[in-house]
Amino acid sequence: MPDLSMTFSNFSEKTFQLDLWGYQESQVAGTINQSPGKTLAGPGGSASLSQTQMLSSVGKAETIIFCVWRSDESGWRFGLRITSPVQVFMLGNAPYYEVMSDQKKAGEDPEWKRPDDDPSKPYTWPRFGSVEITATPDADHSTMSVGVVIDDSTP
Repeated sequence: MPDLSMTFSNFSEKTFQLDLWGYQESQVAGTINQSPGKTLAGPGGSASLSQTQMLSSVGKAETIIFCVWRSDESGWRFGLRITSPVQVFMLGNAPYYEVMSDQKKAGEDPEWKRPDDDPSKPYTWPRFGSVEITATPDADHSTMSVGVVIDDSTP
């Protein structure tokens, strides 16, 4: 099971293009298990990004994975970033997630923000057009997965 993962499920009629994705990790070796494709088509498309650290029973270096999607139609971007702080022998802070949304040019650095101090709470992005996007986290002290559902909103 990956240490950090995010899955985007698109049930809307919209299609999103991958704008940015990546990972950052310190000196402890890690592996990307899944990486997102270039397009998140709807309805029924999905994309995932996941990462596993080696030697995670001894300690974990700070690790970050992130993914930003863009609507070519509107120029609106939304994204998710998961950070797992340093842990040694299971001592340290638990992973948390951050979100972003903007209308910056493709490829520009996003401005991440924590939606809540409690990383177990779901987050719904501000509605744009006819789309509603919600992130639902599932975490324990050393792992986190976040499912993101994109759906057509109801008036």
